[in-house]
Amino acid sequence: MKPKEVLHKLQSQPDSKKKIIVWGITILLAIGLLAWWLGNMKNTIGENEGPTVGEQLQFDKLQEGLNDIPIQINGEQ
Repeated sequence: MKPKEVLHKLQSQPDSKKKIIVWGITILLAIGLLAWWLGNMKNTIGENEGPTVGEQLQFDKLQEGLNDIPIQINGEQ
């Protein structure tokens, strides 16, 4: 079937059927774009993994520094 014949056949359909076709194509395109976007997001997140929050804030060094602080209770050390 030639594209011109397909177009003429679609044009001769009632409006309700045309709307169903347009919405069907729109939904299929949306699902395709969503799948593509999620795949790219997964790759982007995987590539950008950097140091964790704990590593960035250096909790280990902070804990060592807190342990080195002398504590004074009732005037005694």
